[in-house]
Amino acid sequence: QLVVSVLHHASCPGVNQIQIVWCDKENEPPKELLDTATNKYASKVVIERHEENSLNERFNILQEPPTLGILSIDDDVLRPCDAIDSGFFKWIKSPHRMVGFDARTHVENSDGSWAYGYLSTTKEQNIYSMSLTRYCFIHKD
Repeated sequence: QLVVSVLHHASCPGVNQIQIVWCDKENEPPKELLDTATNKYASKVVIERHEENSLNERFNILQEPPTLGILSIDDDVLRPCDAIDSGFFKWIKSPHRMVGFDARTHVENSDGSWAYGYLSTTKEQNIYSMSLTRYCFIHKD
């Protein structure tokens, strides 16, 4: 899935660089990611090796990115290049806010606990209170 994701996103004209946060100490990243003979986008790929195996490491950037905006994604999510461009142009209007593609709302369960919801439970319209970080634009700072 990672190779498919990298090849797709690297093919998007607006993508300057792909930084992969690699947290697996036991396995090496797929060789084809950096192999210029098989991957014409290999020059766009940087692999950061992290010590801690946590999804939160995506926010612990070790190498300075070449742009102010970062599209932080999970490797199992693909969006069309046009959707990425659209999200980026929304992000540049408010670059210190996160612009996400996967919106959720919070709902209170009958026992008082909280859960994710997809649509507003208080109104018959799409009202969201959060965006997941699985596919979002953030500022490098």
